[in-house]
Amino acid sequence: SGQRAHTHEMLARSERLLRDIVDHSTAVIFLKDLDGRYLLINRHYERLFGVSNAEWSGRTDHELFSAEVAEVLRANDRRVVEIGTSQHIEEVVPTLGRDRIYLSVKFPLRDRDGTIYGVCGMATDITEQKDLEAALRRSEATLASIIESSTHPICAINRDWQLVAMNTACARFIPALIGSLPDMHRALGVIPEEFAAQWRGLIERGMAGERFTVERTLPIGGEKREFLVAFNPTVQDDVVTGVAIFGREITELRRAEEEARQHQAELAHVLRLHTMGEMAASLAHEVNQPLGAIANYAQGARNRLNAGTVAPAELLHTVEAIAREALRA
Repeated sequence: SGQRAHTHEMLARSERLLRDIVDHSTAVIFLKDLDGRYLLINRHYERLFGVSNAEWSGRTDHELFSAEVAEVLRANDRRVVEIGTSQHIEEVVPTLGRDRIYLSVKFPLRDRDGTIYGVCGMATDITEQKDLEAALRRSEATLASIIESSTHPICAINRDWQLVAMNTACARFIPALIGSLPDMHRALGVIPEEFAAQWRGLIERGMAGERFTVERTLPIGGEKREFLVAFNPTVQDDVVTGVAIFGREITELRRAEEEARQHQAELAHVLRLHTMGEMAASLAHEVNQPLGAIANYAQGARNRLNAGTVAPAELLHTVEAIAREALRA
């Protein structure tokens, strides 16, 4: 009798300990029999669905959820019983004003003989995690769409020198530079030495955390084309994980700039010629006046000398005028 009382006391203590553990868990915990009737629910389950363990004992999911949700939950329980091992199952349950996603670990309950008599479930709310994953997928899809739609070559290399991202524009340029298109997520293979010597140092600068832009002339399609190439380190948790490389062709821009410089030089030349022409015309006008005066004075003196009607002293004024105009010229 004493041994039996001790056994009952140990059993009661064990049940209280189990109940304390179950009730203080942040997971939803429940036990069901093979007919889907609840044997036990913990306090977290009670708070979520507004029921108590006492009133919910012996009831089924059909009395709490819609027929559609209840049938899915019941089917998952049956699968655990049929397989006979624990299963990780994502289940959608309406609670807290919206459908929430739970990761349920369900396993069969067995008696001493190993016979399955029910199912235990421990469900963790992963709604926020799923929302974040969905938001991340949308963000990644948006970013991928933006990168892919760009007409400029874009690629990314990780610290293991693996090509981890590349848009179509870049895929068109790389074979023209190194002869082939490297495999994604594999270390870059054999690269022409000339190309490696030109770019390896730049990529290493990006790996070191430097953000910079260079201008390079690249042989594409049998002609030299100008590119601005930006190197941007990718950082995660303050650690550089690789380099994103953005290219922009500026061949036409540089050609337009050169043509503009040539036009500017031609315009400057024309302006210089025009200025010299104006100066020459002004000088000619200034010089023509004294020269014309000299010619007129000389012509008058000659006419008077030919007529023989003038004394030499009378020509002194004319000779002085000629000298004065000559000095002016």
